[in-house]
Amino acid sequence: MGRIIKYNMELNVLTPIHIGDADYKSKLNSNEYVYDAKSKTLTLIDNKKFVNLLIERNLFKTYYKHIYENTMLKKNRQDRKVDLGKFLKDINLYREIEKFTKKRYENLNLITKNGKTNDMKLLLRDTHGKPYIPGSSIKGAVVNSLLVDYILNNRDEFEKDISSILNECKSVKVEQNIKKYQDTVAKTISNIQNIILYGEPKKNSDIKKFGISISDTYECENDEFEVDFFQDFDEKIKDGSCQSIPMFREYIMPNSTFYFDITPDFDRIEKSRLKIKNVRDIIDSISNATDYLTDIVLDLPTIEEELILGANTGFHQKTIVYALFEDKAIRTDVVRKLLHKSSNSKITNHLNDKNAPRVINRVKINDEYELAGLAKISVLGEKYVGTN
Repeated sequence: MGRIIKYNMELNVLTPIHIGDADYKSKLNSNEYVYDAKSKTLTLIDNKKFVNLLIERNLFKTYYKHIYENTMLKKNRQDRKVDLGKFLKDINLYREIEKFTKKRYENLNLITKNGKTNDMKLLLRDTHGKPYIPGSSIKGAVVNSLLVDYILNNRDEFEKDISSILNECKSVKVEQNIKKYQDTVAKTISNIQNIILYGEPKKNSDIKKFGISISDTYECENDEFEVDFFQDFDEKIKDGSCQSIPMFREYIMPNSTFYFDITPDFDRIEKSRLKIKNVRDIIDSISNATDYLTDIVLDLPTIEEELILGANTGFHQKTIVYALFEDKAIRTDVVRKLLHKSSNSKITNHLNDKNAPRVINRVKINDEYELAGLAKISVLGEKYVGTN
Protein backbone atom coordinates (compact mmCIF):
# COMPACT_ATOMS: atom_id res chain seq x y z
CA MET A 1 0.00 0.00 0.00
CA GLY A 2 1.41 3.35 -1.00
CA ARG A 3 1.47 6.45 1.14
CA ILE A 4 0.44 9.66 -0.58
CA ILE A 5 -0.24 12.72 1.56
CA LYS A 6 -1.47 16.13 0.46
CA TYR A 7 -0.05 19.00 2.50
CA ASN A 8 -1.77 22.39 2.42
CA MET A 9 0.98 25.00 2.28
CA GLU A 10 1.32 28.72 2.74
CA LEU A 11 3.86 30.81 0.85
CA ASN A 12 4.66 34.25 2.22
CA VAL A 13 6.54 36.67 -0.03
CA LEU A 14 9.50 38.19 1.84
CA THR A 15 11.23 40.11 -0.94
CA PRO A 16 9.77 41.03 -4.36
CA ILE A 17 9.06 38.01 -6.57
CA HIS A 18 8.73 38.05 -10.35
CA ILE A 19 7.20 35.06 -12.11
CA GLY A 20 6.93 35.77 -15.81
CA ASP A 21 5.42 33.99 -18.77
CA ALA A 22 6.91 33.37 -22.19
CA ASP A 23 8.34 36.60 -23.64
CA TYR A 24 5.63 36.92 -26.26
CA LYS A 25 3.06 37.01 -23.45
CA SER A 26 4.77 38.90 -20.64
CA LYS A 27 7.24 41.17 -22.39
CA LEU A 28 5.78 44.59 -23.12
CA ASN A 29 6.23 46.01 -26.60
CA SER A 30 7.23 49.65 -26.72
CA ASN A 31 3.77 50.56 -28.08
CA GLU A 32 2.08 49.07 -25.00
CA TYR A 33 3.31 51.50 -22.37
CA VAL A 34 4.50 55.04 -21.73
CA TYR A 35 7.19 55.84 -19.20
CA ASP A 36 7.52 59.46 -18.10
CA ALA A 37 11.01 59.84 -16.64
CA LYS A 38 10.24 63.28 -15.18
CA SER A 39 7.19 62.20 -13.18
CA LYS A 40 8.57 58.66 -12.70
CA THR A 41 5.25 57.25 -13.89
CA LEU A 42 4.71 54.10 -15.95
CA THR A 43 1.40 53.82 -17.76
CA LEU A 44 0.25 50.54 -19.31
CA ILE A 45 -1.98 51.05 -22.33
CA ASP A 46 -5.36 49.39 -22.87
CA ASN A 47 -4.87 48.64 -26.56
CA LYS A 48 -8.55 48.08 -27.31
CA LYS A 49 -9.57 51.45 -25.85
CA PHE A 50 -6.58 53.13 -27.48
CA VAL A 51 -7.36 51.79 -30.97
CA ASN A 52 -11.05 52.65 -30.59
CA LEU A 53 -10.12 56.22 -29.70
CA LEU A 54 -7.73 56.46 -32.66
CA ILE A 55 -10.47 55.26 -35.02
CA GLU A 56 -12.94 57.70 -33.46
CA ARG A 57 -10.49 60.59 -34.05
CA ASN A 58 -9.50 59.38 -37.55
CA LEU A 59 -5.92 58.88 -36.35
CA PHE A 60 -5.49 55.15 -36.87
CA LYS A 61 -3.71 55.53 -40.25
CA THR A 62 -1.35 58.05 -38.67
CA TYR A 63 -0.60 55.56 -35.88
CA TYR A 64 -0.06 52.71 -38.33
CA LYS A 65 2.35 54.84 -40.35
CA HIS A 66 4.27 55.72 -37.18
CA ILE A 67 4.56 52.04 -36.22
CA TYR A 68 5.64 51.05 -39.74
CA GLU A 69 8.30 53.74 -40.02
CA ASN A 70 9.80 52.95 -36.63
CA THR A 71 9.82 49.17 -36.96
CA MET A 72 9.58 47.71 -40.47
CA LEU A 73 11.67 50.41 -42.13
CA LYS A 74 14.50 50.25 -39.57
CA LYS A 75 17.42 48.14 -40.78
CA ASN A 76 18.99 47.59 -37.36
CA ARG A 77 16.96 45.59 -34.86
CA GLN A 78 18.04 47.77 -31.92
CA ASP A 79 16.52 50.78 -33.68
CA ARG A 80 13.09 49.17 -34.06
CA LYS A 81 11.27 50.83 -31.21
CA VAL A 82 8.21 53.02 -30.91
CA ASP A 83 8.27 56.08 -28.66
CA LEU A 84 4.57 56.01 -27.84
CA GLY A 85 4.81 58.96 -25.44
CA LYS A 86 6.27 61.21 -28.12
CA PHE A 87 3.68 60.03 -30.64
CA LEU A 88 0.83 60.82 -28.24
CA LYS A 89 2.22 64.31 -27.68
CA ASP A 90 2.63 64.87 -31.42
CA ILE A 91 -1.06 64.07 -32.05
CA ASN A 92 -2.24 65.89 -28.89
CA LEU A 93 -3.52 62.74 -27.15
CA TYR A 94 -1.06 62.60 -24.28
CA ARG A 95 -3.29 64.77 -22.07
CA GLU A 96 -6.10 62.21 -22.60
CA ILE A 97 -4.01 59.16 -21.70
CA GLU A 98 -6.36 58.34 -18.80
CA LYS A 99 -9.00 57.36 -21.36
CA PHE A 100 -6.96 54.35 -22.50
CA THR A 101 -4.94 53.53 -19.39
CA LYS A 102 -4.96 49.94 -18.17
CA LYS A 103 -2.78 50.45 -15.09
CA ARG A 104 -0.45 53.10 -13.70
CA TYR A 105 2.65 52.78 -11.54
CA GLU A 106 3.83 55.93 -9.82
CA ASN A 107 6.98 57.07 -8.02
CA LEU A 108 9.18 54.54 -9.80
CA ASN A 109 12.93 54.86 -9.51
CA LEU A 110 13.93 53.48 -12.91
CA ILE A 111 17.34 54.45 -14.22
CA THR A 112 17.00 55.02 -17.95
CA LYS A 113 19.17 56.43 -20.72
CA ASN A 114 17.63 59.66 -22.00
CA GLY A 115 14.33 58.54 -20.52
CA LYS A 116 14.29 55.46 -22.74
CA THR A 117 13.43 52.02 -21.41
CA ASN A 118 14.55 48.65 -22.71
CA ASP A 119 12.97 45.35 -21.62
CA MET A 120 9.85 45.47 -19.46
CA LYS A 121 8.16 42.28 -18.26
CA LEU A 122 4.81 41.68 -16.59
CA LEU A 123 3.87 39.08 -14.00
CA LEU A 124 2.21 35.82 -14.94
CA ARG A 125 -1.53 36.19 -14.29
CA ASP A 126 -4.53 33.86 -14.27
CA THR A 127 -7.67 34.21 -16.38
CA HIS A 128 -9.04 36.69 -13.81
CA GLY A 129 -5.98 38.89 -14.16
CA LYS A 130 -4.56 38.01 -10.74
CA PRO A 131 -0.88 37.12 -10.22
CA TYR A 132 -0.20 33.50 -9.33
CA ILE A 133 2.77 31.17 -9.04
CA PRO A 134 2.64 27.99 -11.15
CA GLY A 135 3.39 24.70 -9.45
CA SER A 136 6.15 24.05 -11.97
CA SER A 137 8.05 27.13 -10.74
CA ILE A 138 7.72 26.10 -7.10
CA LYS A 139 8.65 22.50 -7.89
CA GLY A 140 11.74 23.49 -9.85
CA ALA A 141 12.99 25.57 -6.92
CA VAL A 142 12.11 22.85 -4.38
CA VAL A 143 13.77 20.00 -6.28
CA ASN A 144 16.90 22.07 -6.93
CA SER A 145 17.14 22.72 -3.18
CA LEU A 146 16.68 19.02 -2.38
CA LEU A 147 19.51 18.15 -4.75
CA VAL A 148 21.84 20.81 -3.32
CA ASP A 149 21.17 19.69 0.26
CA TYR A 150 21.74 16.02 -0.58
CA ILE A 151 25.06 16.74 -2.28
CA LEU A 152 26.25 18.90 0.61
CA ASN A 153 25.72 15.96 2.96
CA ASN A 154 27.01 13.25 0.60
CA ARG A 155 29.83 14.69 -1.50
CA ASP A 156 31.83 11.48 -1.11
CA GLU A 157 29.28 9.67 -3.32
CA PHE A 158 30.23 11.90 -6.24
CA GLU A 159 34.03 11.83 -6.09
CA LYS A 160 34.31 10.44 -9.63
CA ASP A 161 31.96 13.08 -11.00
CA ILE A 162 33.81 15.83 -9.17
CA SER A 163 37.14 14.58 -10.54
CA SER A 164 35.69 14.37 -14.04
CA ILE A 165 34.50 17.99 -13.91
CA LEU A 166 37.82 19.20 -12.50
CA ASN A 167 39.82 17.38 -15.18
CA GLU A 168 37.66 18.91 -17.91
CA CYS A 169 37.97 22.31 -16.26
CA LYS A 170 41.77 22.13 -16.17
CA SER A 171 41.87 21.05 -19.80
CA VAL A 172 40.30 24.34 -20.90
CA LYS A 173 43.32 26.22 -22.23
CA VAL A 174 41.69 28.23 -25.01
CA GLU A 175 38.20 29.60 -25.57
CA GLN A 176 37.48 27.00 -28.24
CA ASN A 177 37.44 24.32 -25.51
CA ILE A 178 34.70 26.05 -23.49
CA LYS A 179 31.68 24.57 -25.30
CA LYS A 180 32.97 21.00 -24.92
CA TYR A 181 33.62 21.63 -21.22
CA GLN A 182 30.15 23.10 -20.68
CA ASP A 183 28.48 20.18 -22.47
CA THR A 184 30.44 17.64 -20.42
CA VAL A 185 29.53 19.33 -17.15
CA ALA A 186 25.86 19.53 -18.18
CA LYS A 187 25.77 15.77 -18.83
CA THR A 188 27.55 15.03 -15.55
CA ILE A 189 25.16 17.21 -13.58
CA SER A 190 22.19 15.56 -15.31
CA ASN A 191 23.48 12.13 -14.31
CA ILE A 192 23.96 13.25 -10.70
CA GLN A 193 20.41 14.59 -10.64
CA ASN A 194 19.06 11.31 -12.00
CA ILE A 195 21.05 9.21 -9.54
CA ILE A 196 19.74 11.21 -6.59
CA LEU A 197 16.12 11.37 -7.75
CA TYR A 198 15.78 7.97 -9.41
CA GLY A 199 18.64 5.89 -8.05
CA GLU A 200 20.28 5.52 -11.45
CA PRO A 201 21.53 7.72 -14.32
CA LYS A 202 18.43 7.37 -16.49
CA LYS A 203 18.37 8.99 -19.88
CA ASN A 204 15.92 11.81 -20.59
CA SER A 205 14.42 11.72 -17.11
CA ASP A 206 12.38 14.65 -15.92
CA ILE A 207 11.84 16.15 -12.48
CA LYS A 208 8.13 16.25 -13.38
CA LYS A 209 8.11 12.48 -12.91
CA PHE A 210 9.74 12.67 -9.50
CA GLY A 211 7.48 11.66 -6.60
CA ILE A 212 6.41 15.15 -5.53
CA SER A 213 3.44 16.97 -7.08
CA ILE A 214 2.94 20.68 -6.48
CA SER A 215 -0.16 22.64 -7.46
CA ASP A 216 -0.43 26.15 -8.76
CA THR A 217 -1.12 28.71 -6.06
CA TYR A 218 -4.76 29.41 -5.26
CA GLU A 219 -7.13 31.15 -2.82
CA CYS A 220 -5.25 34.38 -2.35
CA GLU A 221 -5.56 35.90 1.09
CA ASN A 222 -6.37 39.29 -0.45
CA ASP A 223 -8.45 39.91 -3.57
CA GLU A 224 -5.73 42.21 -4.87
CA PHE A 225 -1.99 41.80 -4.47
CA GLU A 226 0.27 44.78 -4.17
CA VAL A 227 2.54 44.82 -7.21
CA ASP A 228 5.17 47.25 -8.42
CA PHE A 229 7.88 47.68 -11.03
CA PHE A 230 11.54 47.41 -10.11
CA GLN A 231 14.74 47.54 -12.08
CA ASP A 232 17.36 44.80 -12.10
CA PHE A 233 20.69 45.65 -10.47
CA ASP A 234 24.01 43.81 -10.37
CA GLU A 235 25.99 44.17 -7.16
CA LYS A 236 29.68 43.50 -7.66
CA ILE A 237 30.95 41.02 -5.07
CA LYS A 238 34.39 42.64 -5.30
CA ASP A 239 33.45 46.04 -3.89
CA GLY A 240 29.69 46.05 -3.29
CA SER A 241 28.99 48.70 -5.94
CA CYS A 242 25.73 48.36 -7.88
CA GLN A 243 25.10 48.77 -11.59
CA SER A 244 21.61 49.21 -13.03
CA ILE A 245 20.51 46.86 -15.81
CA PRO A 246 18.03 47.92 -18.53
CA MET A 247 15.54 45.27 -17.42
CA PHE A 248 12.36 46.29 -15.62
CA ARG A 249 9.98 43.75 -14.09
CA GLU A 250 6.63 43.77 -12.38
CA TYR A 251 7.00 42.17 -8.95
CA ILE A 252 4.68 40.75 -6.31
CA MET A 253 5.43 42.78 -3.20
CA PRO A 254 6.42 41.48 0.27
CA ASN A 255 3.71 40.36 2.70
CA SER A 256 1.64 38.83 -0.09
CA THR A 257 0.39 35.37 0.83
CA PHE A 258 -0.29 32.44 -1.51
CA TYR A 259 -1.58 28.93 -0.87
CA PHE A 260 -0.68 25.73 -2.70
CA ASP A 261 -0.62 21.96 -2.21
CA ILE A 262 2.42 19.72 -2.13
CA THR A 263 1.69 16.01 -2.50
CA PRO A 264 4.60 13.59 -1.98
CA ASP A 265 4.32 9.96 -3.04
CA PHE A 266 6.53 8.53 -0.33
CA ASP A 267 6.76 5.06 -1.89
CA ARG A 268 8.16 6.58 -5.07
CA ILE A 269 10.48 8.87 -3.11
CA GLU A 270 11.91 5.84 -1.29
CA LYS A 271 13.34 4.67 -4.63
CA SER A 272 15.44 7.82 -4.70
CA ARG A 273 18.42 8.55 -2.48
CA LEU A 274 16.57 11.29 -0.65
CA LYS A 275 15.64 10.58 2.95
CA ILE A 276 12.24 12.23 3.03
CA LYS A 277 9.65 10.93 5.47
CA ASN A 278 7.40 13.99 5.74
CA VAL A 279 7.03 17.55 4.53
CA ARG A 280 9.18 18.84 7.39
CA ASP A 281 12.14 16.99 5.87
CA ILE A 282 11.48 18.83 2.60
CA ILE A 283 11.35 22.23 4.30
CA ASP A 284 14.53 21.53 6.28
CA SER A 285 16.39 20.56 3.10
CA ILE A 286 15.20 23.71 1.36
CA SER A 287 16.35 25.84 4.30
CA ASN A 288 19.78 24.16 4.42
CA ALA A 289 20.29 24.66 0.68
CA THR A 290 19.26 28.31 0.85
CA ASP A 291 21.61 28.95 3.77
CA TYR A 292 24.50 27.41 1.80
CA LEU A 293 23.79 29.30 -1.43
CA THR A 294 23.45 32.67 0.29
CA ASP A 295 25.89 32.41 3.18
CA ILE A 296 28.71 30.38 1.57
CA VAL A 297 28.39 30.96 -2.18
CA LEU A 298 27.29 34.61 -2.10
CA ASP A 299 28.99 35.38 1.21
CA LEU A 300 25.95 37.21 2.53
CA PRO A 301 24.77 37.40 6.13
CA THR A 302 22.88 34.25 7.10
CA ILE A 303 19.38 34.25 5.67
CA GLU A 304 16.75 32.00 7.19
CA GLU A 305 14.24 32.11 4.37
CA GLU A 306 13.09 28.78 3.01
CA LEU A 307 13.01 29.23 -0.76
CA ILE A 308 14.58 31.21 -3.61
CA LEU A 309 11.99 31.61 -6.33
CA GLY A 310 11.43 33.32 -9.66
CA ALA A 311 13.41 35.58 -11.98
CA ASN A 312 16.36 37.86 -11.18
CA THR A 313 17.55 35.48 -8.48
CA GLY A 314 20.91 34.59 -10.01
CA PHE A 315 22.83 31.62 -11.40
CA HIS A 316 23.26 30.07 -7.94
CA GLN A 317 19.54 29.30 -7.78
CA LYS A 318 19.54 27.44 -11.08
CA THR A 319 22.32 24.88 -10.67
CA ILE A 320 23.55 22.22 -8.26
CA VAL A 321 27.17 22.54 -9.36
CA TYR A 322 28.01 24.87 -6.44
CA ALA A 323 27.25 22.12 -3.95
CA LEU A 324 29.88 19.78 -5.41
CA PHE A 325 32.89 21.96 -4.59
CA GLU A 326 33.70 22.97 -1.03
CA ASP A 327 36.90 24.84 -1.91
CA LYS A 328 36.04 28.38 -3.03
CA ALA A 329 38.97 28.75 -5.46
CA ILE A 330 38.08 25.50 -7.23
CA ARG A 331 34.37 26.34 -7.24
CA THR A 332 35.13 29.74 -8.76
CA ASP A 333 37.25 28.23 -11.55
CA VAL A 334 34.56 25.67 -12.40
CA VAL A 335 31.69 28.16 -12.41
CA ARG A 336 33.37 31.03 -14.27
CA LYS A 337 34.08 28.72 -17.19
CA LEU A 338 30.48 27.53 -17.12
CA LEU A 339 29.26 31.12 -17.26
CA HIS A 340 31.65 32.19 -20.01
CA LYS A 341 30.19 32.93 -23.43
CA SER A 342 32.64 35.10 -25.34
CA SER A 343 35.79 37.13 -24.79
CA ASN A 344 34.53 39.81 -27.17
CA SER A 345 32.66 41.66 -24.43
CA LYS A 346 33.19 42.42 -20.74
CA ILE A 347 29.70 41.17 -19.96
CA THR A 348 30.06 37.72 -21.54
CA ASN A 349 33.75 37.21 -20.72
CA HIS A 350 34.10 35.33 -17.41
CA LEU A 351 37.46 33.61 -17.88
CA ASN A 352 39.34 36.04 -15.63
CA ASP A 353 36.66 36.50 -12.99
CA LYS A 354 38.00 36.41 -9.43
CA ASN A 355 34.51 35.64 -8.14
CA ALA A 356 31.89 33.39 -9.66
CA PRO A 357 29.28 34.65 -9.73
CA ARG A 358 30.96 38.05 -9.95
CA VAL A 359 27.72 39.88 -9.20
CA ILE A 360 24.66 39.40 -7.01
CA ASN A 361 21.25 40.04 -8.55
CA ARG A 362 19.37 42.76 -6.70
CA VAL A 363 16.30 44.98 -6.65
CA LYS A 364 16.34 48.43 -5.08
CA ILE A 365 13.62 49.26 -2.55
CA ASN A 366 13.62 52.46 -0.53
CA ASP A 367 17.30 53.04 -1.38
CA GLU A 368 18.21 49.55 -0.14
CA TYR A 369 19.43 46.70 -2.36
CA GLU A 370 17.78 43.35 -1.66
CA LEU A 371 17.82 39.82 -3.05
CA ALA A 372 14.75 39.14 -5.13
CA GLY A 373 12.59 36.05 -4.82
CA LEU A 374 12.84 35.13 -1.15
CA ALA A 375 9.80 33.33 0.25
CA LYS A 376 8.92 31.44 3.39
CA ILE A 377 6.79 28.30 3.17
CA SER A 378 4.96 26.62 6.02
CA VAL A 379 2.46 23.79 6.56
CA LEU A 380 -1.19 24.54 7.29
CA GLY A 381 -2.58 21.02 7.29
CA GLU A 382 -2.37 17.55 5.78
CA LYS A 383 -4.63 14.85 4.43
CA TYR A 384 -4.03 11.22 3.47
CA VAL A 385 -5.30 10.97 -0.10
CA GLY A 386 -4.76 7.34 -1.05
CA THR A 387 -2.35 4.94 -2.69
CA ASN A 388 -0.37 5.01 -5.91
